[in-house]
Amino acid sequence: MEHGADPGKIAQSVYFSSPTSKMRLLGAALSRLQRDGAVTWMSVTRYDMERCGALEEDCEGLVNYALGIAGVEVAVFFRELASDRVRVSIRSKGAVNVAEIAGKFGGGGHECAGGFSTEGPIQAAADLVLAELRGKLPST
Repeated sequence: MEHGADPGKIAQSVYFSSPTSKMRLLGAALSRLQRDGAVTWMSVTRYDMERCGALEEDCEGLVNYALGIAGVEVAVFFRELASDRVRVSIRSKGAVNVAEIAGKFGGGGHECAGGFSTEGPIQAAADLVLAELRGKLPST
């Protein structure tokens, strides 16, 4: 601030400037939010992306909304890609090393954030990831 930074403008740019398409996509993802104990997951389809006018970058950070739920330790976001592939993003509050899980599917990341792509459909990808998470999470 001493050198002219405007905290209000910075906050506006960082926290309050999402495109409408991202908010619509978030609504689609949250409408499919599921929870089992300390894990939550949600997904978007190619149709959701088209219907919302969303771009790939509109998916960034959506998984964090599911992670922000009280009692949740791990959140997973599934995005349907072309050619029956699914992009999987996993986030953890630290109870589970999600990079290890992503690594089992050819992906990577770090302890609290990981990702990979796998064969679809979304439900098949979810079944694989949730099976890996079982037993690694505290139940709530």
